[in-house]
Amino acid sequence: ECSRRDIIQYLNVPGSKVTSIPWGVNREMFQPTYDDEYLKKIGIEGLYYFTSSANHPRKNLPLLLESYREYRKLGGRGQLVVLNPEEEHLHGTIDLIEEGRIVVLRKISDKELAVLYTNAQCSLVLSSYEGFGLPVLESLACKTQVICARNSSLVEAGGDIVDFIDEMDEANIAHKMLNYDK
Repeated sequence: ECSRRDIIQYLNVPGSKVTSIPWGVNREMFQPTYDDEYLKKIGIEGLYYFTSSANHPRKNLPLLLESYREYRKLGGRGQLVVLNPEEEHLHGTIDLIEEGRIVVLRKISDKELAVLYTNAQCSLVLSSYEGFGLPVLESLACKTQVICARNSSLVEAGGDIVDFIDEMDEANIAHKMLNYDK
């Protein structure tokens, strides 16, 4: 519905000519999936937070990385697992990567993605804009809580289930993460 409104507003297409067809999640693929051997192989040691949304500037990876550093300063003990980040965003976190606090992954299968969602303490979706928000639905299908920006279609995708962040700054994100350290 969010994309429909954008098409009408920004492209001046009459609303009667635009139909929204909701996306969905492959429920056979994205469901609770456990594989401790895989997690051990990639260096995940226990509690971790996961973002599958790291490869575009609107995904706010630099903000997430700084928020994670703040989370650690506040006593947070979980790892951060990041999928497909842009290399230039990682330069300020080499120390945390070398310590194994941040795990960087690339080229994983859908089954591995389901494992990562399922076993995460929370998924993080901090995009400044999304046309839909598939990572939100994939995470929820795997029975994992989502900490999410409150904007664009993410509000529609997350409904009243996700934990929204109203002010996207390092302190708020770090404190939200700390709330899930158990």
